[in-house]
Amino acid sequence: MGGFGPFELFDVFEELFNGIIDIFEDGVFTVGGIVALVLLLVAGLSSMIGSLTGLVFYVMYSLGIHRMAKRLDACHPVLAWLPFAQYFALGKVTEKCDERRDLPVKAWGKTLLWCSIGGIVGVLVLSVLAALCYLTIGLLGIISLLGALLFELLAVAVSVIPQILSFVCLWKIFREFYPSPFNIILFIVSLLLSIQPITVLIASFRTPSPAAEQEDVFA
Repeated sequence: MGGFGPFELFDVFEELFNGIIDIFEDGVFTVGGIVALVLLLVAGLSSMIGSLTGLVFYVMYSLGIHRMAKRLDACHPVLAWLPFAQYFALGKVTEKCDERRDLPVKAWGKTLLWCSIGGIVGVLVLSVLAALCYLTIGLLGIISLLGALLFELLAVAVSVIPQILSFVCLWKIFREFYPSPFNIILFIVSLLLSIQPITVLIASFRTPSPAAEQEDVFA
């Protein structure tokens, strides 16, 4: 009964390595092959940088909401780290801000949570309906085209509703954590979605005063 020793294993790796070298020599070390390899490397690097940036921003946003929830004694701050539940945590922080100012407390947590979930489902359903309309253009003509455009516009509208509600909550939170005009500046900057996590994290470093009036003191 024969065994598979280290020398046989070495021969297998040698054949595999030689095969890879042959592929590179035949297909890559040409002008077209080099260009394709460079483009592939650039695309991979860009994708990796984008993924890391998205992860960093997600951590910053989650940490900011978590810190604010703890400072205001909102329920379940850990939900700030979970997708979709993050909207619930943001809403709970907003409810605490309204409570501190003796404003009518609305169910911001549940509203944001269900709007975010409904937004995803709604966009998927409307996108499928729009695709079906495009497929029937040959049969129904302009009616199918108008239907597809209508469903696409509805999908855009449904997708922005959670974001609009989030901006309303952020304004209430910034107003509670910072005095004017700093709260206005933070809110305007947060309108730039790419840096919204930064503004949320900045706001979380301040402890709101016990009263509704704000003091320019950092924690």
